[in-house]
Amino acid sequence: ELLKNENLIAVNEIYNEVEGDENSPALTTFKDFDIKSFDVNPSKIKSIYEPVDTIFETFNCSGCGLCVGICPVNCIDVYNGFGKIDEEKCIRCGLCYYVCPRTYLPVKVLNMVQERTSQIKNYPKVGYYIEAYSARTKIDEIAKSCQDGGITSTCLHYLFDAKIIDIALGAKMSKTPWRPEPIILESKEDILLSTGTKYVNNPNLKSLNELNKKKANLAVVGVPCMMQALLKSDIYNINIPALNQIKYRIGIFCMESFSYESLLK
Repeated sequence: ELLKNENLIAVNEIYNEVEGDENSPALTTFKDFDIKSFDVNPSKIKSIYEPVDTIFETFNCSGCGLCVGICPVNCIDVYNGFGKIDEEKCIRCGLCYYVCPRTYLPVKVLNMVQERTSQIKNYPKVGYYIEAYSARTKIDEIAKSCQDGGITSTCLHYLFDAKIIDIALGAKMSKTPWRPEPIILESKEDILLSTGTKYVNNPNLKSLNELNKKKANLAVVGVPCMMQALLKSDIYNINIPALNQIKYRIGIFCMESFSYESLLK
């Protein structure tokens, strides 16, 4: 059916006619298919895998940016919480659909990943955690610019200082008021560019595409939809270089998120 829809083949059904008699009526029985293939330029053939545009069209996109970050032909962009696919460049590989946290989310499988270790317990209404603490940074520069306790920034500061990571993905405010943008942090000094809460959707994970040719240990800071997307990429073994280099994922709470236009209103 897929080949027919793409006009790659024509299919006709062949039937046998069985003559009847005075005791039984004539019958028509299916015999076979007559299949004719057409000469088609291979570059014009679409695969069976669907891109993630169905999520964009139904306004279900969370704006995490991983579809952009893993696209092998750079045909996707996500901006202001809305995605767009260049259909001329898209090869319909399906990677974007598989990692998207809004196409489908295998919750039971994700929970199984968490339950692999006996250290992590599941608490009703809270979820999985080992220990819970209330903390505040002791680094003066971070304390002056952070939104709350500055713990996320302090974790990154430690990882850079101890040379555990080389690069971190986060978000910073752009030159446009209230509009954030992804940032690639390459040192502990860069952390101050990303401190504070961002209230608008920001596709942090789109920057992964820029790091595929770099050999570096990565940390990713993101909200739950981003962590879900990264977990899905683990489950489906999406073998993209930058994904394989992620050593730490720092998840932060998301109480609510806005498009840029809705925030201004």
